[in-house]
Amino acid sequence: MFVEMVSSVYTKFTFLLAAMLYASLPVIRALSPFLPPVSLAPHPQRLRTMLRSRYSKGSYIAMLTLTTCFALVHLYSQYASARNAMAFQTGPLLFKRPGGLSLPLPLSPSSLSSSSSTTTCPPSSYIPCVINETFTPCGTLMPNPVHRILPRSNVKERILIIGDVHGCLEELQSLLIKANYSPQQDTVILVGDLVNKGPLSAETVQYCRENNFLSVRGNHDDSALSAFFRTGKFKGMATLPPAYEYVTKLKEEDVKWLNALPYTWSIPHMGVAVVHAGMLPGRSIGRQTASDMSRMRSVVKRGGEGEKWLEGVDYIRENEEEAAPWAKVWSEEGKEEGGGEVEQERPHLYFGHDARRGIQVERKATGLDTGCCYGRELTLAVLPGGERVSVKAFRAYQMPHGKE
Repeated sequence: MFVEMVSSVYTKFTFLLAAMLYASLPVIRALSPFLPPVSLAPHPQRLRTMLRSRYSKGSYIAMLTLTTCFALVHLYSQYASARNAMAFQTGPLLFKRPGGLSLPLPLSPSSLSSSSSTTTCPPSSYIPCVINETFTPCGTLMPNPVHRILPRSNVKERILIIGDVHGCLEELQSLLIKANYSPQQDTVILVGDLVNKGPLSAETVQYCRENNFLSVRGNHDDSALSAFFRTGKFKGMATLPPAYEYVTKLKEEDVKWLNALPYTWSIPHMGVAVVHAGMLPGRSIGRQTASDMSRMRSVVKRGGEGEKWLEGVDYIRENEEEAAPWAKVWSEEGKEEGGGEVEQERPHLYFGHDARRGIQVERKATGLDTGCCYGRELTLAVLPGGERVSVKAFRAYQMPHGKE
């Protein structure tokens, strides 16, 4: 980024300066004979000759030096851009359609019903969902399966887990370049909320689908499906709100891809799972509710002295001391119920959804939502190892408000 900035701004400035120096030299030569001889030196002719010679040589040397330096910087920036672009091997560096972003309405809800994914998965590739939920919090049908497993055989050398993108496609691609992403060596998993708030929601979905990225379902992804199928708060709407007009640009393949996103991806051989918002401590993955997995930010203790339990909540005011970040509670010592006789060790959860708290690093949970759409950063974690890589947002696309 710095090299490109130097190339685009300072190289142009240098060439402009060089042109000005070239244009000024004849003027200086023309004026030099009229320099006052008494005030300068006892030998004005010798001094005028020396002045003309030294000024001309110095100007040429300075001009050539600056031009050469910035030309080299410009050439290096071109080389760096070409080298980084080769890392993708699947498309251009920045995804921008010529002629605007107009796409025809790909299909109507009648031609693609809001149904669960029809993909047939072997039993070893998913975790059975014990909770009997038919609809998501936004009114679309639950995905099938709800909880997916990523086996060791399908994992490449590295796993890149990326925080909430929110339509910031250019920042996503910049982050992949900074992390030296390679399609042959890296598996990409997104923590959900690919859409809304940023400028390129439909394009982000298409880019992730075409590059075979994995993702969990976030609350904004669910809202996009709800807008497309006109369910929940969008039921009966003839015209969508401006913030959701992008759903008319989604291709049929994009809608099917979004509709099949699970709520969790588990990586058993690494002891890791990915979820958008969180999981309620004390419950196994199969017993988590869609609302908690896509909306929870904190947990509160409910009940009286006889019986107490934890309840997941979307947002808690700071003055309510009984509330705590769910990730902190999840990371406390203990094991959750496994639904059977054998207890399961809690996996390390990677999640997003909580831009207000930003990066959260707990013993058993890591939060990656760093508010890119609000002008802050987009962050990923590299597995194994847990190293984090971030890039600055190009600009703020929306002002933070409320829960963020």
